[in-house]
Amino acid sequence: MRALEDDEKAGVSVTQDNALVSASYVLTLAEKRVLLLATSKINPFSKHWLENGEVEVSAQDLVNIFGIDQKSSYRVLKESLDKLANRWVWLSPTEKIRWLSRQKYSEGQGEIVFNFSREMVMNLSGMVDYFTSYKIMAASGFKSVYSIRIYEFCKQYENTGIRIDTVESLRSMLGTEYKYSSWSLFRQFAIKPAVKEINEKSDITVRFEVVKKGRNIHAVKFLIDRNTQYQLPL
Repeated sequence: MRALEDDEKAGVSVTQDNALVSASYVLTLAEKRVLLLATSKINPFSKHWLENGEVEVSAQDLVNIFGIDQKSSYRVLKESLDKLANRWVWLSPTEKIRWLSRQKYSEGQGEIVFNFSREMVMNLSGMVDYFTSYKIMAASGFKSVYSIRIYEFCKQYENTGIRIDTVESLRSMLGTEYKYSSWSLFRQFAIKPAVKEINEKSDITVRFEVVKKGRNIHAVKFLIDRNTQYQLPL
């Protein structure tokens, strides 16, 4: 499979089951970028995908889409997939699944072929009813994994314009249960920078408000609009 060329990038979409979008997991920015590339290559209705969950990603894809340095691109790709092989995704407090089941390296060609786990195929394929789709270039400029995740959350509710998550569930979905112990730190270092980056670099604009229970901050309300001034990067 050839690397993504410049004239193709604007039309490439990422499709995910909404249960997966709202799942809890911890990833680095590089790992999340590799997953975006991988899911953008999936045809969720193809027999080969449904039977094997196989995807091929090249180091050149990372260069073309995310501007990764050419010299380090294959190392970034390999290290990210090595980490993903040991990652779990929590779909609920009692159910977790693996991202990957197999990897095959082709160092001379700068490509890696890998297989998503069977359970992950079910969550990424056309066998599930509700999906969130977005163009990969709309998320390509993000420098924070929190920006990508909150962008995904908000794209789920783009049509209704409102999404509300409890602070507890939002911490879990962002993988920050053990970081930013206070609300003020969580707001300052996770939510505010992510919302700022989304507004500056994507096809939607987001504002957020807190929802209180008594004196305590209970939830976060995201208010979502289309960014009419946005143009896909070339």
